[in-house]
Amino acid sequence: CAGTTKRAGGAFDERFNRPKKTMVAVTAPTSMTAQLASVLQQLQGDATVITPNLRLSRYLTQQYDLAQIRGNQSAWEAADIVPLGAFYSRLLTRIAPQQQLLSTAQNQALWESVIRLSPAANGLLSVPQAARLAQDAWQQTCAWDLLSRMKQMAVHDDNLAFLSWVSMVTKTLRDNNWLDNACLPDALLKALADAETSLQSALPTQICLYGFDLETPQQQRFFSSLKLRGVAVSR
Repeated sequence: CAGTTKRAGGAFDERFNRPKKTMVAVTAPTSMTAQLASVLQQLQGDATVITPNLRLSRYLTQQYDLAQIRGNQSAWEAADIVPLGAFYSRLLTRIAPQQQLLSTAQNQALWESVIRLSPAANGLLSVPQAARLAQDAWQQTCAWDLLSRMKQMAVHDDNLAFLSWVSMVTKTLRDNNWLDNACLPDALLKALADAETSLQSALPTQICLYGFDLETPQQQRFFSSLKLRGVAVSR
């Protein structure tokens, strides 16, 4: 059945606690692009395929399963295809399990509490909506390394209010050893740097990025760091 995680009689890969895959030639239908066929072929080995969103991960999983069926396989190991956010979370549990990643609801509550305590709260029509917009802005700020530039250009009341919220949110995160999704990639890099080579086994051997039209500086920094630690990264 599709998605079976263990093949009877298959060799075992102790590093990742999973059976080694039997190589199956990918028979690509005429509608399949060369890039997609290449990604599916890489999944026959130890590659982890990372996509920008869950929808694309599900589509690739479906295509991988169809390729196994076309190869007359009756059972196969589930492909390791994950959205980028899920990959970050997985890596966090392996290299820094002592740090807590806030859920969406927890992060929303944190921003709301900070905003309600700020002087700017009196002029807001909806604190929950302001918190959601501020979180989106913070996510983009981290992704594109804009914080220092924003501080230099903070002349309007809205900018000053946002920066004051950011200061309080990041202090709360730091004081409680919490993480949010915006800061997670850089926190992972710091954890890897602090651990040097002791956590090398927590990293995949090969990563394939699929569906990224544009990579942010934060993403580029993250994957470049993985390459320096011996992870094969392809696009």
